[in-house]
Amino acid sequence: MPQGKEMHFDPSSDEPRSDGCPVCAFMREYQARYLRTLDSEGIRALCAYHVWQVASIVDAVTAAKIFLRLLDDSIPASQECDLCVRIKIQEDSKVRDFCSTFNEHHLQASLSKCRGLCLRHAAAVSSHFPPALGIRIRPVLQNHATALKKGLLRLLNNSNAGQTRHAGILGRAAEFLVAQRGLKNH
Repeated sequence: MPQGKEMHFDPSSDEPRSDGCPVCAFMREYQARYLRTLDSEGIRALCAYHVWQVASIVDAVTAAKIFLRLLDDSIPASQECDLCVRIKIQEDSKVRDFCSTFNEHHLQASLSKCRGLCLRHAAAVSSHFPPALGIRIRPVLQNHATALKKGLLRLLNNSNAGQTRHAGILGRAAEFLVAQRGLKNH
C-alpha cells in the first residue's frame, strides 16, 4: 500500500458474510484503495485494464505523470503490468492469510463461513491443504448453490402469489455467480 493505513484481511471475523468470494472482495477494495493512493514513481508498464483504472481513479496530476512516462520512447516497455504484478503479490499473501485461519481438523465448518469462495481462489486455497482436505471445498460451494436455488424458487413461487418480498436473494445469487468466475484484472 503506497500511503495511508494498511488494510487487514480477517476472514474469521464475525462481520456479516456476503455470498461472494471474500478474497475477491478484499482484492477489489485493496486495488481501488491502492489506485487512489498511487505514486507515479516506478510505474513503467500498464495493461489495458489498469490504464483505464488509472484514468478513472487516480488523481489527474499523478495519472498525467504516469501516462507521460508510458509515452516516453526512451523507456523500454516491460512485458508485465506493474500494477498486476503488485496486486498478484498481495493476492497471494491474502490467500495464505486466508488459509492460515482454517483449522485443518474442522475445515468443513471453517469453509461454511466463506461459502462464496470463487473457483480460482478455491483452487488456490485447496493447494494449501493436503489433497484429501482440499477436495472438501467444492461440496461446500455446491451446497451453497443449492441453498440459493431453493431461495430463488421460493421467490418465484411467492411472486406467483403476488409477493416479491425477500428479493434480497437476487443480490446474494448475483454475488455468488460473480464469485464463481473470479476477479480478473484484464
